[in-house]
Amino acid sequence: MKRNWLQIASLALNVVLLLLLWGQGRRLDAVETAVSSNTKAFRDSLRRIEDQVGNLDGALQESERLVADFALEPSGLDTANRALLADVALQLKEWGADSTVTLTATAGGSVTEQTVAVDETGACRWPLAIPLEEGAEVSLSARITTGGVTAREDLGSWGDLSLLLPLRQSGTSVSGPTYREGALRGQVDICIEGEGQVLEPVFRIYVSGEEAEEIPGEISQGMASSAGTCYAPATQDQRLEIPCTPGDTVAVTFFCRDSYGLGYEFPAAAWTVETDASVERTEPDRSLVLTWPD
Repeated sequence: MKRNWLQIASLALNVVLLLLLWGQGRRLDAVETAVSSNTKAFRDSLRRIEDQVGNLDGALQESERLVADFALEPSGLDTANRALLADVALQLKEWGADSTVTLTATAGGSVTEQTVAVDETGACRWPLAIPLEEGAEVSLSARITTGGVTAREDLGSWGDLSLLLPLRQSGTSVSGPTYREGALRGQVDICIEGEGQVLEPVFRIYVSGEEAEEIPGEISQGMASSAGTCYAPATQDQRLEIPCTPGDTVAVTFFCRDSYGLGYEFPAAAWTVETDASVERTEPDRSLVLTWPD
């Protein structure tokens, strides 16, 4: 009888211990949930604080800027010196009767400075010639002097000067091509935007690096753009048929001139004809080739 009592007591003690462990486990789960919730709330609060600090820092930097507005406005080409002509237009936030601005331009490895007075509206403007040699870029900064106090401010830099040219490529559409019976067949349309006229438009066809054909360009019947004019080859159905053999690479470019006589050759499409007659589209050469008038 005594042994049964001990077994019952041991069983009851085990049950009590299990209940205590279960309760402790529930409390631990509750604590873990609370900690997780508090951690998330803390992280959310920290993120909001970081965003607020970033906004305040941006607002502080903006409040310290002396230039309210700035623009680099292309105005033409200097074909003799192969340079882009542009007007630098600047508007100050605050100015005085004695305010001046000194522009520092770094372009094509050369540095030039010019000081101009600020007009009664706080604006100033001066011309700039930017060399368009390959790899050239331009960076501008300004020193603003008012009441004998001078402050310097970076205005920006431009690595892709083609975006400032009178004519620019704004889009390309390519359908196909397929290869059969010794020819690559497909369609290429290209859109050109800008302030100048598009003169002498032609599509140039290169097969394995050699120019094989020039096809006059005409207004595209299948592609339109609100930002410019789209062109397609002046062929039947405006489609291309390029004789080639398996293993050849084929590239299509679009050449035209602007009203200044500057020639542009824009990359349009490129393919490789595989030995099994399948066609793999490849990335065309992204660089724009300029041809200057004599």
